Amino acid sequence: MAKAIIKFIIITLKGLVVSPLILLLPALAEAKTGAIVEPNQITVAGIKGKSETREVFLRTSVPIDNLQFIPLPLKNVDGFDVLPAKAIIPVQKSVKQISPVEFTVLVKFDLRNVPSGKYSGKLRLSYQNDKQTIPVGVIVIVKDDWYLPFLVLIIGTSLGISVSIYRAKGKPRDEILVRVGQLRAQMQDDPDLAKAQVFHSRVEAYLIDVRMAIQAQRWEEAEESVEQGELVWSKWSKGRGDWLAQLAYRDELDQRLQDLNSSIPYLQAVCRSLEDAVRDAPDLDGPDQLCDRFQDIAQQLNRYLQVDRDMRQLINLSAQLPPEDAKPWQAKVENLRQQLDNFSPSDLAGEKSFQNEVDDGIAEIKTLLSQNSGIAKGLPIPGMNIPPLAPAPNARPLKLGKQVTVAGVRLRVFISGSYAIAVVFLAGAGFSELYVDHSTFGANPWKDYLGLLVWGFGAEATRDAVSKVVQGWGLPGLK
Repeated sequence: MAKAIIKFIIITLKGLVVSPLILLLPALAEAKTGAIVEPNQITVAGIKGKSETREVFLRTSVPIDNLQFIPLPLKNVDGFDVLPAKAIIPVQKSVKQISPVEFTVLVKFDLRNVPSGKYSGKLRLSYQNDKQTIPVGVIVIVKDDWYLPFLVLIIGTSLGISVSIYRAKGKPRDEILVRVGQLRAQMQDDPDLAKAQVFHSRVEAYLIDVRMAIQAQRWEEAEESVEQGELVWSKWSKGRGDWLAQLAYRDELDQRLQDLNSSIPYLQAVCRSLEDAVRDAPDLDGPDQLCDRFQDIAQQLNRYLQVDRDMRQLINLSAQLPPEDAKPWQAKVENLRQQLDNFSPSDLAGEKSFQNEVDDGIAEIKTLLSQNSGIAKGLPIPGMNIPPLAPAPNARPLKLGKQVTVAGVRLRVFISGSYAIAVVFLAGAGFSELYVDHSTFGANPWKDYLGLLVWGFGAEATRDAVSKVVQGWGLPGLK
């Protein structure tokens, strides 16, 4: 560290001492030889790989004979890189003699193999067969051509924009898709899931919500749907054995209902309760709650079957009455049958009077039958028929094909144009600040090019952060 500081001080002092001397060389030469050189300091600023020419005017006090240019190597400020003498070429065909004591000469500076940087030194003008020599100060400033720095800046800005886009859209999307993939893999590896279609359907429904939310770029909604699907899957996985036992019992109840008349309103209500219980299983805290609901449904069904058995006995007994005794009972029995079939499961549980009325009817008919020697056997009373519901009308699709296509094109053009403008503006600002205003760009490639790359990346990151802060204000037109 100390050596580096000493080296820097020496280089700085050397520059402070040498630079004034270079500027004084033409004046000293003029005082000694009586010659005038214009300009007395040649300054060249050019692009690496190209060439520059400068015109030098020489006037002496005596006729000029055998004019020669003697270029010397130029060193940069650090003294490490050198602009070779062969890169400073006098154009002999462009030497123009104005008078015996006046000449103009074009000097070409070939910068094709010269590293970027700032070089200083001198060249000598010799005439009178080297009897007279005039030193001329030279400063050459070389920078890299514009296309590579601009490309690096574009790359840095594009990287910044790509990271911003991925952070805003790609990262949340990929995180959600990874979780969806893991969830689907677990579902595919579960052999018992086919027996629990309700859990499979519920998870698939949440995954559909995830897909639609991702398509609309609603990341929070998509993440919430994934969490709901994972919660349902976790609930199924933890209680798999108990869930399977309850679903098997559901199949027994369903088979028992299928053996009965499905047109009876009471049984339809029981079927709906059974379907609702199964459908709500993923929302329950555990299989025990599903068991409780199945027990209630089984009690409703058993209660109906018990009363139905008594009703069938009443109908059979009334059919055995003589015609004159059966007629008043026919309407009464039919009314009781309709009441039973139209009861809701919750109402039947509290209708003790209905059961008493059926029991009283059985007792009365048995008494009448015992008083009559002849017994007539009638036909059972048919159940009440319920007409099926009409199908729902089909909805006509909304025709927006052309409008959707045009809107999609406009949206893509707007998004692409927005990013193109952002790249041009950000790259243009960085190019002007770091390249145009930097006369020796490329002298330190790592520093200069890495600075462009970092500037482009950081400019986009700053723009994205500022835009999010402004959007957070909730101002109209800035969302």
